[in-house]
Amino acid sequence: MPKLAPILPAPASVVAYNDYVRQAVQAALDDPRPSIPHEEAKLYFAHKRAILLQRPTPNQEPPAKLATDLPSRKC
Repeated sequence: MPKLAPILPAPASVVAYNDYVRQAVQAALDDPRPSIPHEEAKLYFAHKRAILLQRPTPNQEPPAKLATDLPSRKC
């Protein structure tokens, strides 16, 4: 089977995407809210991932109790 050439995006869409990303990054840099410490973010997403891993797959019985409480952020 012959190898297919990759489909490259049109130059106009590349420029539009670059503009979008630059605007999104600038908006994040200009955001006045306090940043979230890295360790706090890691703990939050580790807990969220653990909750999602408890969800049953289509062939599994649901667990008796799901842990659903995510840690709240202290502002």
